[in-house]
Formats: sequence, structure tokens, C-alpha cells
Amino acid sequence: MSPSTRTKHVSSLTGVLLAALLLTTGCTSTTSPPKTTRSHDSQVTPEEAVASVFSLYSRTVSHLSESGWDAPPSDASVLGIPPQVCSLRDGKAGVKYSTVGLGPGHPDATSSAGNVAAFWKSIGLTTDLTKSANEKNDRITTDGASSALTAQYTVNGDRSSLSIVTSCVPGNADELTEGVQKHRDEQSATPTPTPTPTP
Repeated sequence: MSPSTRTKHVSSLTGVLLAALLLTTGCTSTTSPPKTTRSHDSQVTPEEAVASVFSLYSRTVSHLSESGWDAPPSDASVLGIPPQVCSLRDGKAGVKYSTVGLGPGHPDATSSAGNVAAFWKSIGLTTDLTKSANEKNDRITTDGASSALTAQYTVNGDRSSLSIVTSCVPGNADELTEGVQKHRDEQSATPTPTPTPTP
């Protein structure tokens, strides 16, 4: 790892899963995804995993209290978001969900990254803030992790991004993907109401 200035904030993981569960989609970003995703064999359902992703996304954006962020998908559920295949600790196939959204840049990237780190720490995530060792790169990265998910917020003077991925949970990726496609087909087949002319 290249030299970097790192400030670590570590909090207890007790109740992290519950915090995460209280916790974009088609967007693309040059930002790398969260560093790691842990295998998390538990009773968490795919529905709860999806909900945790978009709850944390919405809560983080709301905490930043700024305009310019990508909106989460209108159908942020297992019927709207295709899963990714992953491996559970017993070697069986499971599923995970992820999203990434872009937001505005900040003249004080360090302050913004620290703001996110403090918020994530307050809701039970372990956080790690990293500043690039390259003086020409003003990007600051905040990583957050719990047993349920990992998240990464990056920011510089031009833009910011937020990516979140769940840990691996039990689920059948093929069946869930078929459900997404079926739901999309049904939505496409639903006729759009014709507006009633104004007298």
C-alpha cells in the first residue's frame, strides 16, 4: 500500500446488523467499490439486504444535506434490483446487492469525508478515512463496514460518490433475477392511462 495519512475510527459492532437494517442502480463511476465484502451467513433475507443498501444510501445523502446526488431507483426492492452471485461460508451460492451514486464536489473534501465517517460511526459502522499520497490527487476516501455491508464515500473538489454492497446472504440468484425480469415485463405491459382532455 502506498503511503497515506489514515485516521481510524473504530466502534463496537454490537447491534451493527440492526443498525444496518435500519439503514444507484444503473449509474457508473470511476470510483472503486468498497474494499471488501464479508461472507455473512445469517437469517437476513434478500429483501432485508436490498433495504439496508438503499436505507444507508438515503440516510447518508440526507445527512450530507446537499443537492446534486443521484436519486435511488424508483423500485429499490428485490423485484427491481438484480442480485449478484456470491459464496457463503459453507461454500453454497448466495446473493448480494450493491449500488453506486454520484454527488457534488466539495472545496473542503477532508471535512466532508470526516462528516460521513462520523455519521457512519454513530450508526455502528467501523470507519477508515484515507487521503491520497499523491499531492495532485485531492480525493479523500471514507470506508465503512459492518457485518451486514460495506460502504465507500469518495470526494474531491469536483464530485463525490457513494457505493454500498451487502455481505453475502442466503438466496437463489437465478430465481431472484427471474423475478426481476418478470416484474419488468409486467410493468412494460401495463398500459399508460390516457389523460382526460380538459373541457
